[in-house]
Amino acid sequence: MSKSLAFAEGELQDWGIDRNNEDTIDIGNRYLTPIKDVQVDETHIPFKKDIDPFGTLAKMVKAGYIRTADNVVNYMKKRTGTDGKARLEPFAPKAFERGTLYLAKCPS
Repeated sequence: MSKSLAFAEGELQDWGIDRNNEDTIDIGNRYLTPIKDVQVDETHIPFKKDIDPFGTLAKMVKAGYIRTADNVVNYMKKRTGTDGKARLEPFAPKAFERGTLYLAKCPS
């Protein structure tokens, strides 16, 4: 996405990751899709406050992008119940912590 579509130069900051010489796998998600690449019957799905607390991504919608079902990411946390069974519970993205190991899984 081009920053120039909705944001003044310098308004967004690059996010650099310090890997400390460790092997890593970069994953990503396209939060938005250019409107020209969307099927006619797809509709915009608004962002929840925990995904876009300052409305930054919502501004991109006005700049020719849309958020569809293909762009939605579900954040889940694995918990083990008292019965010993693992369960997935919703997890707020703002709860991610530096130095913590996370699992990324694509739906099958």
